[in-house]
Amino acid sequence: FLETVVKIRTYGSRWYFTGIERSWNLFDFICLVLSFLDQVMFVVFYLAVREVPEMPGIQLLKILRLLRLGRLVRSLELEVFSELKCMVVGFMSGLRALFWAQILLVVMLYACGITLRLALGENEPEFDTV
Repeated sequence: FLETVVKIRTYGSRWYFTGIERSWNLFDFICLVLSFLDQVMFVVFYLAVREVPEMPGIQLLKILRLLRLGRLVRSLELEVFSELKCMVVGFMSGLRALFWAQILLVVMLYACGITLRLALGENEPEFDTV
């Protein structure tokens, strides 16, 4: 809340909603509005019922608040985090190789299991159903 107010006071609302960072600012503003609505709805329902409400609609708003973690992506654009950005890109690029390595491992384990079952498990009664 404070960050949004300071940006709007400093740069003006026109820059905040139409400037270079308008998409991130709009994202921050939507997260702020959703958080505010969540708090207002909680207070209204608490005053009406005098107990903590259990409503699925409120839970959806709380899940949407997790989108605020997306703001961390903005920090990767700063020069200070260039090494971190390089590490994240490398990790994401390595996920495809990791996926195929896991597939290869599963196939090898399956082949070894079938081979051992055929070689050693012919006389074992518990392997009759396999």
